[in-house]
Amino acid sequence: MILSLGILLGLDKNEFKLISERYVEEGYQDFILDRLIHSQYSSHPVSKDLQFPDEIYIQKLALILKSSSNQEAEELVKNTLEKYFYTKENLQTTYDSHKTDFYSGYWAWEIGAIVKIMNLNDSSFKDNPYYPYDMVHWMD
Repeated sequence: MILSLGILLGLDKNEFKLISERYVEEGYQDFILDRLIHSQYSSHPVSKDLQFPDEIYIQKLALILKSSSNQEAEELVKNTLEKYFYTKENLQTTYDSHKTDFYSGYWAWEIGAIVKIMNLNDSSFKDNPYYPYDMVHWMD
């Protein structure tokens, strides 16, 4: 999530590099994290593996990033937001948190960062309640 927010906020490249180096130090090798880092530093290698390969939402994010066209990616984003983001498997401890005093919203930060780095047209899903449209476009 931190890498996604860094991309969405247009974090200074040096600050982003410090954050991404922490992931590297910890030994994370994950296709999605590596693609987010690679979007800011093209020399960063991208692993082919997923850290959590059995999670459907993670599989969907990988499919979006591997799309052969922007149109395909946009359709996958829309489908993922509608069917795979707000699930007990994906949100785990925050699922149904809107029924508690600790609710802070459900936001698909990773999808927002992916839309931004892939320069996708988000008009077909901009009103989805989980899509952080304002964050994706706040610097426009």
